[in-house]
Formats: sequence, structure tokens, C-alpha cells
Amino acid sequence: MNRPSEYTYDVFISYRHKPLDEAVTRGTFNRLESYRLPKPILKKGGAPIHRVFRDTEELAVSKVLTDTIMQALRETRCLVVVCSTDTPSSAWVDREVASFIEMGKAGDIFPLLISGTPETSFPDSLKLVPDISKRIMDVRTGDADARRILAKEETALLPVIARTAGCSYKDLLREHSFRKRRRTLTGWAAGSAVFALVALVSLTFWTRAENYRAGAGRVQDRSMRMLESMTYPIPDALVGFTGTYPRVARILEDNTAQINDILALATDKTEVEADIAANYEKLATSYTTLGYFDKAQEAQQKAIDIWQKRKEEQLPGAETALASAWNNMGRQKQAAGKYAESEKYFRLSLEELPDTEENRILRATVLSNLGAVRVEQGDYQSAGEFFSESGELFEQDTAASGIVRTEYASCVYNYGAALHRAGQYEKAQSPLEKGTELFETIYAGSPVQNNLLPLLRARSALGANLSQLARFDEAMQVFGKADLEAQKLTDAGNIEISMLLAELYNQYGFCCNMQGLTEEADINFRRSTEAYLDIAQRTGSDTAAANAALACFNVGINAFQAGDYSSAPEYLQKGLDLLEPVMEEMGNYYASLYWAWHAFYALTFDKNETAALEESARALTLQPDSVIAAHYYGYALMYNGYEEDAARVFEALAALGQGTIDNLRLDFDALSRYGMHHALMDKVMAELS
Repeated sequence: MNRPSEYTYDVFISYRHKPLDEAVTRGTFNRLESYRLPKPILKKGGAPIHRVFRDTEELAVSKVLTDTIMQALRETRCLVVVCSTDTPSSAWVDREVASFIEMGKAGDIFPLLISGTPETSFPDSLKLVPDISKRIMDVRTGDADARRILAKEETALLPVIARTAGCSYKDLLREHSFRKRRRTLTGWAAGSAVFALVALVSLTFWTRAENYRAGAGRVQDRSMRMLESMTYPIPDALVGFTGTYPRVARILEDNTAQINDILALATDKTEVEADIAANYEKLATSYTTLGYFDKAQEAQQKAIDIWQKRKEEQLPGAETALASAWNNMGRQKQAAGKYAESEKYFRLSLEELPDTEENRILRATVLSNLGAVRVEQGDYQSAGEFFSESGELFEQDTAASGIVRTEYASCVYNYGAALHRAGQYEKAQSPLEKGTELFETIYAGSPVQNNLLPLLRARSALGANLSQLARFDEAMQVFGKADLEAQKLTDAGNIEISMLLAELYNQYGFCCNMQGLTEEADINFRRSTEAYLDIAQRTGSDTAAANAALACFNVGINAFQAGDYSSAPEYLQKGLDLLEPVMEEMGNYYASLYWAWHAFYALTFDKNETAALEESARALTLQPDSVIAAHYYGYALMYNGYEEDAARVFEALAALGQGTIDNLRLDFDALSRYGMHHALMDKVMAELS
């Protein structure tokens, strides 16, 4: 019954790199690697799954598999092919299947059908396997909801698990069914010390819920206490540990079903409704952290609907709860890059929120969130006004809780970030330093990952601002400390962590670039680009696409300054292609960047000075205080013969600080080496030196 021991991998998952297919593949990978064989199967010699392989890159054109993939296929026991209507167009998947067949392992191929039919979703090679229809694992739901598809996998994957275990499918199905009936809400986490408490509470909770009708009011109280522990303190405690967000989401997903069961039995439904809403909101936060923005907003909307109903019934606290729910929806829209929608929800929150002393901190938080959205939209003046009002409200609380201190620190930091983006580097320095110090204090008092993330983000912004002030030694120290601390972050599934690391690499690259360290800058810019592109592929969000575009621009400009005239236009064009479809949704800040970079491309590689002037002027009109737009507007004026106007632009840029002067010098040198030297460059540099 034992499985052959010569295989390195138990399962190889082949799939098309499309959003639905990738989401299902991630869930399948986690389910297979975490599957625990029933004890009776283990006692009979069944071998548990230890390693699952999934390729994270796809060469869309190449039909030649890499050595790594071929080696993995040779060393794999079973091949699972995720089949959707997108799969047949992938030569990569077809070649993986064909290679597995050529290795004599056609009988160990298992199709996981997630959409379409075998005729429309199987790659050509898979259709050649004579008995493949007997091994189809059908998890179709009729829609593109990965969560519903994955819910059907629990039993559907048993054939491939049986094959890898070396047991009969009927035996595994029987034992699995027995265990499923016995399994509690958190049986998936058995064996983990961190989650033993969850399992214990779940078992007790479910036992109480089963006996609910008999005990009526007394048992309801007890069940609700159990329920509340699953909705509030336990998830809150677990997210402080690395890698737990997927598990917390699973707890909350399952918990929702249990709450609904209790609601059907409850004598007082109002109390249960409040817990349902709270559970949905925590679930939405977990989904946002994992990058499942649509699912997050769906869960949040369910919470809003409940609070809206309770407000209409004039239940105590419903108005404030509804305002808080609107605020949370705004944050989820903001995370997805939907800034205009985000602001709408924040304003709804302010309108809904009763103007009382008890609600002062929530009002301050919403105002701070509005300021952060205005920063992303490039409206730095109104952002500053929101941060100022928010800060005054926060500072009235002398005995602030941990959450309040974090929100206040975020307000201070975001104000500094707004000033930095506006090019007011001297003014930005103080709030950025203060925000960083506040986050350091919070992290020192509670050194968990959730407190490390905002600290690293603040360090990244502080290092970037020090770079603009040409305080490079201090900046490198800040980035060095942040880089060391970032090594503590290991949860690859957490989108917030991925975004933070991408941002850190990008700012670190800027610091190196401004010192003329183009090779070091290139390394960091490329790391940032790779991370942002991965996030964009995983989430499909406009924010990730826009950030990936900016990272590509940085690679391109750095390459241009280093004299790499083949990589420079390639990355600039790639950035333009990424930013163009999302810039309107993202607002003036990103639209301005698009036209500024477009102007630089027109000036240098298209040799079209007229177009460069028009496009850079358009960029500056969209974002009048954009430092980047001003740079390229100045260059366009210079090459179009408007030297006096160009000189005034360069003079205004130089007034921003030594860092901007260094940027001008680097650009002038790079343009001169490219054959675009202009006499005005010498005059400007002479006046600035």
C-alpha cells in the first residue's frame, strides 16, 4: 500500500495563469499540502502528501519547458491539471501534460474541471488520454467564484489523494466521510499549537449550539459567549502571527455559517445580528489583506446592510456602527485603488456619524482616511487640511488606546507623505520623523507583525525624504534598518506585506539612484517591479497595476542614466502600457505621471519635441505641484527653444532642496551622454554650484 519513494513531489499542479485559475490553484495547493490522512489509512501504511509543486511563471509563447519544470515533472507522482475555458489557449499547460504522458505516467493525470466542459476546457494532449473521463474531479459551480469552487474540492480531490497515498479511493472516501461528520469548525488546524485554542472553543461552541433549543435563554447566552470569542478576541489575537490570515479568514467563513444557524434558533435575534455584522467586517478585513478585494467588499456590504436595518429599527448604537461600517468600506475601496468610490464612503461615514464626544476618535480616523485618499489623488492642500483637523481631534485623547495611537501615528505619517509628494521636503521631514517615532514606540510595546508593517512603511517614506534632502548617509541608515526588519516578514500570502516590500525596494532604489549608484538602484527597482507585477497579477487591482507601472518607469529612467539605451525604452513603454488603462480611475496624480513619462519618451526616443511640450504641459495642468511633471516640462521647454521659461522652471525645482538639484545634475549628464546636450544645462549648473 505504500507509495513509491522515488518521487520528490507528490503532486504537480498545471494551470493557466488567469485570475480564477490562479485563485483555485492557490487554494488547491494549500488544501493538498495541509490534508491529513485519516488515522485508519495511516495505520494501514498510507503515505501522506508532503510536497506539491506549482509553477509560478508561465512562458506564454514558448513550447519548450524549462529544465526546472521538466525535472519537477519527472520527480512527481501525480499531475493535477486545472481546466477552465482559458486552459486550451495555453501551450505551456499542454506541453506539461504531453511531457507527463511521454514519461509513461498518463494514468496518474487528474483533471480538475473548474469551468466549461471537457471538450472546451481540456488541452489537446489531455484529450488523448483514453480513460481520462473516469478521473475528472468536477468542481464546477456555474460561476467564477473561486471560494465556491474550492468549497467543492474537499471531497473532489480524494481520487488524487488516494493515488498518492497508495490506498483505495473507496477506503479513503469512507474514512473521510466518517471524519467529516466528527470534524469541528477548526479541525483543519489540528496539530498546530497556535490553533489548539480555536479548536477547543469551536468544539465547545458547536456542542452548545446543537443543544440550543432545549436550553433556550440560558444556553443562548453561553453559545453567544462562545460565538463572540470566535468573532472578536481569537481572530484578533491570531493575526499577530505570521501566516495566519488565510486561517483567520477560514475561521470567520465557517463561523458565519454557525452564526446563521444560531440566528434561526435565537429568541433574541438582535444580539446575534450584531455578531453577524461584526464577523462580516472582520472577514472583509482578512480578505483585503489577502488581496481578495471583491470578496472583501461583498462581505463588508453584508455588514452595512445589517447595520442599516438596525438603524431603521432605531436600535442603540446602530448609527455609530453604520458609520464605522461605511468607513471600513472606504478603506477596502482605497486598498483596491478605487479612490473616488473610497472618498464617497468616507463622506457617508462622516454624515452618518453622530457628533458626540464618544465618536470623536472615529471622526478623527475617518478624516485621516479622507486625507490619505486625497494624497493618492494628488490633492495635497485639502489632504493637509483633513490631516490637521484629524490630528487636533486625536491629540485631545491623552489616554489613547493602542488602536488610537496607531491611527494617530498614521495621521501624522500620512501628512508627511502628502508634503513629500508635493515636493515640500523640508516641511515633510518633521511629521515623517514624528510618525516613525510613534510607530517605533507602538512596535516596542507590542512587537507583532501588524505593528511592524506601518513602522516599515514610515521608515521607507522617511528614507525617501532624507534622500531628497541629500542626507544620504542618514537615508541609507534608515533603509538599512528597514531592510533588516523586513526580513522578519515571511507571510507571502499577505498582500499588505508584498506591497510594503515593493515600496521599500522602490524607495531604496531612488536613494541609490540619486547618489549615482545606478547598478544598486537597478537591483532594487527590478525587485520592486517584480513584486508589483506579481501583486497586480494576483489581485487585478488598479493600484497594483499603477505601482507596477511606476516601478517600470524607475527601471527605465535608471537604465537611461546608466547608458543602457535598449532597456530604457523597453521599460518606459511597459510602464505606459500598464498605467494607461487605469490612470483615469486612479485620478489626476497618476494621469499626470502618465503624461509626464510619455513626454520624456517622446523627447528622447521619438525625438518629437513638440509632442513632449504638449504632453508635459498636460501633466502639469493635471497636477500643478508635481515635481516629476515640472522636470519634464522644463526639459521640453528647453529643447523647444523657450530657454527663459525653462530656466525659471529649473530655478523653482532647485528651490526644493539639494536632492532635486542632484536629480537635475544626473538628468543633464544623462541627456548629454545621449547626445542631447544643451547650453542652458551648463548655465543652470553653474548658477546652482
